[in-house]
Amino acid sequence: MKNTYHFLNLFCIVILCTMCTESMSNIGDEIDLISSRLQNPIAIQLLQQMQRQPLIYEQMKEQSVENVISFEHTVISSSSQYGMFYAVPYTQQETIEGCFIIPIQEEHYKKLSVPINQNIQGITPYKCQ
Repeated sequence: MKNTYHFLNLFCIVILCTMCTESMSNIGDEIDLISSRLQNPIAIQLLQQMQRQPLIYEQMKEQSVENVISFEHTVISSSSQYGMFYAVPYTQQETIEGCFIIPIQEEHYKKLSVPINQNIQGITPYKCQ
């Protein structure tokens, strides 16, 4: 009976590990697909960093369920509040609804911080072409 119990525990652990790996590889494939369609070198650079940190991309997707993330319009900038950051707008029906501010960690320029959702509703919408 003990052997069966140990076998079931081991089996569950293997299943859980396999599920997590598959999920992360699906995100990686999705990021690759988006990257292949872009012309903006800043957006491509951001997505390459997201490839190494897939949870950043996953968090952005979760926070913009009803919107389309417009990676093609990604810019890089800096401010006293965030330091260096990427700004990625998201749209709904061809109008910009807000943007994600993704700070770049100063001590590790290849690491991204948690995306910050900046909702800009109420500002005159800009029509994307």
